[in-house]
Amino acid sequence: MRESTTASLIIGGVVTDLISRTVTRNAAATTALYVDSIIAPILPDLSADATIEESVERVLDETLSQGALGRRLVSFRLWRADGTILYSNDKSLTGRVVQPSADRIAAFQGQLIGHFDEVDDEESTAERAIGEPILEIYNPVLQPLSGEVVAVAEFYERAADLQQSLSRARTTTWMMVVLATLFIFSLLSFIVIRASRTIRNQRKLLGNQVRELTNLLAQNRELGARLQKASLNTSTLNEHLLRKIGADCTTVRLNLWPMLP
Repeated sequence: MRESTTASLIIGGVVTDLISRTVTRNAAATTALYVDSIIAPILPDLSADATIEESVERVLDETLSQGALGRRLVSFRLWRADGTILYSNDKSLTGRVVQPSADRIAAFQGQLIGHFDEVDDEESTAERAIGEPILEIYNPVLQPLSGEVVAVAEFYERAADLQQSLSRARTTTWMMVVLATLFIFSLLSFIVIRASRTIRNQRKLLGNQVRELTNLLAQNRELGARLQKASLNTSTLNEHLLRKIGADCTTVRLNLWPMLP
């Protein structure tokens, strides 16, 4: 029972973590696609330009602060491979050079990275101070013709809806694990009870057969003893008869002896 419970907890934890990662990645991919469709037409050819012009910055500022995108995004940064922030809606960060993190390195290798409520970068002080669930996304920016990663867009999205989705997914997963565990325990209990009943019946039947065999053996021993006693009596009678016959023959010879010539 303890081993089964432990296995169920492990399976539940693994499945819940897998679902959380999948939901987070899907949400990150959806947001990245949406943001990329709006931001990509604004950006210059980053493979040739090492900086972003003021006119492009103004367009980015307006785009990122208005409409649905402005309500969803908390912050936005555009990174160069050497760790330079080419653009940020927080102007104090623009031009700052930060040691590349593992997530940005992976993004520059073409991977889409998404983390839910794990804002731990040194330059993300403002995001940590919001006190809301945050979805952190690193999205590779590709050059249109070659497909080369020329920059990485890092942005943070308010993720209250995602938190609710993850909570529902975790709750549903644990409910399914608990129900599956109870079903398995019930099935095993039924099998064990049925097997125990079968064993009891077979043990009872075997006990009856043993008692019958014991009675038969006792009867056989009694019959053997009677047979042995009968054989002994028969031998005694035969011996007595033979002695009597021998005595009678002797008497007859003695009576006939004087009559012989």
